[in-house]
Amino acid sequence: MDRSDPMFPPTLFLSNSKDISHPYVSPAISGDLSNLPPLLIQAGGGETLRDESALFAQRADRAGTDITHEVFEGGVHVFVAVMAEGIGKKGIENVVKWESGRFMGKGQVTSDGWSDVIETLKNERERKQGTKKAAVESQARELFTFVETVEDADSIRLRKDGHPLAAKAVEENAKHQPRKGLTKVIRAKRV
Repeated sequence: MDRSDPMFPPTLFLSNSKDISHPYVSPAISGDLSNLPPLLIQAGGGETLRDESALFAQRADRAGTDITHEVFEGGVHVFVAVMAEGIGKKGIENVVKWESGRFMGKGQVTSDGWSDVIETLKNERERKQGTKKAAVESQARELFTFVETVEDADSIRLRKDGHPLAAKAVEENAKHQPRKGLTKVIRAKRV
């Protein structure tokens, strides 16, 4: 894709400064990652930004951030939205499981929009805690089960025409071994 094209993805988020290392554009290559809140990073195995999310997870982990990194084999970009059943549903379930008890009662959420997110997660958690009969019936309708394995992270690949700041971040990251257990891979298995 032509980088001068106004629809080139990073260009859509950049200000006049064109700073590609801005955390809103590319958190994986932004500066200090030591003061981040707990993070859940989910990516599809066929995700356009899979390697960038892995780079971000590894750098944030080294900076001391409480991080959970999940790769959903067969998932695409925004798989939880476009693959609403199956793998997308599992992604949402993992968000609810990860969040459960992590933020509730730990202070008021004040950022715009987050109260809606917290309310949605709370409602989903309450729905999941419904009757066992509903859970058994739901499982009977499922076509897949999901196998979660902890794996070593794949090496991070960079396009030959990648941005110099991305190349620098990947090169620096290659000097460090990712923490064992950082990446969990989720695979669908037909029932």
